[in-house]
Amino acid sequence: MARLGHTERIENRGNIQRTDTGWRVTMPMGIKNRRFETFEFSFPGTTVELFESYAFKFSKSNAKLKKTAKKFETKTGTKIEIWAYNLPALLACPGAGECPLFCYALQGQFGYRNVMESRAYNYALLHELNARGGVNAVAHALILGLRAIVAKTPKNRDEVWLRIHDSGDMFSLWYIKAWAVALSQVPEVKAYAYTKSIGLLSKVQLPSNLRIVQSVGGTMDDQMSMGRPHSRVFATHEEREALGYVDGNESDIPAMMSVTRVGLVYHGTENLETIAA
Repeated sequence: MARLGHTERIENRGNIQRTDTGWRVTMPMGIKNRRFETFEFSFPGTTVELFESYAFKFSKSNAKLKKTAKKFETKTGTKIEIWAYNLPALLACPGAGECPLFCYALQGQFGYRNVMESRAYNYALLHELNARGGVNAVAHALILGLRAIVAKTPKNRDEVWLRIHDSGDMFSLWYIKAWAVALSQVPEVKAYAYTKSIGLLSKVQLPSNLRIVQSVGGTMDDQMSMGRPHSRVFATHEEREALGYVDGNESDIPAMMSVTRVGLVYHGTENLETIAA
């Protein structure tokens, strides 16, 4: 796992709190100069009205995803559209180890307030749905979201893909169960995700259209199966190649295709000093 030149541990990951009218989400941004932004959301009405009035926010503006779609077409002849679904970095990452010291989702454009707000909104809505109806309510809302991105995908695309979490992670068992249920009901969407929440994977039946890549460097590494798809962060491509890891920086195709060893070379704004296996 990659490490920065400074070694202090990060304790404050932000928080989510129930308020009289909804939810307050305080989420972190920045590495050395950490700041916190707070957002408040209210979701009035019945649960049925909640489904009708509030939808999860998906995006497709990530430059890497656009590049991935083009390379995927060149490689396979299949035209695809890739969407993304995100949550607050670190706050929604219970399995994070030292990665908060160099997390790309705590840097750069991820710090724009509108970007942070959309992630905080998704996180708050998840908690509201779970509080009202548990896994079934969360799954139903995700199903509606998945069907919406299918409907919005240009008709000339052959497949619809979803990257779950450029930012954030599978933060609880009820959350990953909801994704499993939702994707099993919308099989036309193919999804993939990196996760450090390794301990949750054995507790849920994952559908065939959800590909999970275990991410080395978290607090649950001892539960990881290195014979299954996993990723590692490296300081340089030379170090990645020396250990036989496929390049996961150029595109997300290795994760989409369940390649066993995916190497990610650090590309954030902080100074990466050393590398630890």
